[in-house]
Amino acid sequence: MPRYFARDRVIKLLKDSGTLVDITEYTGSLGVCSRTQDMIEPMILQHWFFQTKEFSNKIVSCIKSGEFIVRPDNMQDVFLHQMSSVHDWCISRQIKWGHAIPAYHHRDFPDIWITASNKSAAKTKLEEKLQIQTEEDEILQDPDVLDTWFSSALIPLALSNWPDVDKFKEISLMETGHDILLFWVWRMTIMTLALIDKLPFRSVLLHGVVVDHYGRKMSKSKGNVIDPMHIIQGRGINELKLEAAEAKNSGELEKSEYDLRLFALEKEYPDGLPSCGADALRFSLLGQNIYDQDVTISLAYLENCKHLCNKLWQAMRLYYHYLEAEESFRVDEVFTPEKLTKLPMIDRWILTSLYDFMSSYELNIRNCKFHLVTEAIRKFFYFKYCDTYLEFAKLELKQKLNTQDHLQVMRYVLCTSVKLAHPFLPFVTEEMWGVLTENKEGLLIEAKLPLLNDIAKFKHDTISHQMEKILKLIKQVRSFKTRYFQGVKEPPNILVEIHKNDMDIVNVHSYIENLSATKLKFEILGRRLTSDNIGILFDIEGGRSCRISCSRVRTLCD
Repeated sequence: MPRYFARDRVIKLLKDSGTLVDITEYTGSLGVCSRTQDMIEPMILQHWFFQTKEFSNKIVSCIKSGEFIVRPDNMQDVFLHQMSSVHDWCISRQIKWGHAIPAYHHRDFPDIWITASNKSAAKTKLEEKLQIQTEEDEILQDPDVLDTWFSSALIPLALSNWPDVDKFKEISLMETGHDILLFWVWRMTIMTLALIDKLPFRSVLLHGVVVDHYGRKMSKSKGNVIDPMHIIQGRGINELKLEAAEAKNSGELEKSEYDLRLFALEKEYPDGLPSCGADALRFSLLGQNIYDQDVTISLAYLENCKHLCNKLWQAMRLYYHYLEAEESFRVDEVFTPEKLTKLPMIDRWILTSLYDFMSSYELNIRNCKFHLVTEAIRKFFYFKYCDTYLEFAKLELKQKLNTQDHLQVMRYVLCTSVKLAHPFLPFVTEEMWGVLTENKEGLLIEAKLPLLNDIAKFKHDTISHQMEKILKLIKQVRSFKTRYFQGVKEPPNILVEIHKNDMDIVNVHSYIENLSATKLKFEILGRRLTSDNIGILFDIEGGRSCRISCSRVRTLCD
């Protein structure tokens, strides 16, 4: 009999028997199924519970003693607050899938339960406990299954071949979303403490949640999920709309969510999703500050990451372009102190820049600030290696000057850099490694990661400061030329006046002239700028000024 008819029947029976005292209406919340619109009502059933207070108190003690760390710091405070109000954990569910609860009872003794790994073991335990002889078909297993989070909480134990406690391996870092701190991190920890009295991990890193353009958490039921494969392989707008329509027709999306999905697609992705590749997607997500509460997907940033991958590949191609013309080249990646002193300044600069890059890399890896690591990778490859070092080196390579030194350094920096970038750009770096080593040194994923101490000999502060001055001067000269000599075809004559302590720049004036397309004359800064000249004054280093100027008549004539 349907429940609504049954209720009317019960009320009638109570009235007829004279036992009905009163009927009172009251207001309360009532769950409604989103698909069938049927009312969801509670049913009182027996359940299994996990007593959590003892183990939650252990976690609190470990956090306060510094033995258990949650990052970012504000989430550690949230976790401590949650620990103060946790309840016993209901671990049983009345669904058809999941791990079966290993609890058994005898058909004639429904209130006496034992746990066992299988029915045969349960039979032995019940016979011993009940002091009876029984058959296996009289042994009944609880039809409920374990909570999904219970199964997920077994991961640290499953990784260590539990119940062999001697082989237990502590996870060095547990990384997950801040929204499931209590759902998963807490449950894994109390489970491992309860079963083997050990912490499954001592460091927890919580990242933000990927949200859509409206700030809503991505959810399949809301239809706002971006399939990673669509970003990797690309997807046209019509294909995205067709998928949304199919989800609506299959009942996955309600009409309101479907309409919102179409509106978002037409507004944010009018041309669909371009193919960016797996590396670009990975790098763009790691490039976000994971300590933020929300993380968004930016197509512009994805395209930028895709260009970075292409930049890496083109840098390797440039190396092989000059390598093909150098038949006598032999690989020698051992840089002795004597060899270092003989290298051209630009080679020594990129090696000391590599040291600075690795220093930032190691520091931020240890602190789990991956967005700063990706920024360090981008700055080193884009600005230092490609935009600066290669441009300087090409000037000499074209003239076949210092070719051996440049090629040795280019190869060393490329091989070292792809190792460092590999965790963040695994596919393109693995391919580059195979080309650079001719597939003779195994996979890059198995290669040893370089350490900062291994290249400490490259650090050279004097050369770093000198290059900073040179780059600053090149930038200012280019800006000056753009402002006063726009449209001029011939390299303009520009006067550079510098402090006597900065005259070492004169030694590389040919580089500056080539990279800025100008003709420079250097003098000691001292005289005043006359009305016949125009110029700019800027700080080149440590408060020492530098002036760039030219004849006002020359500028007007040009």
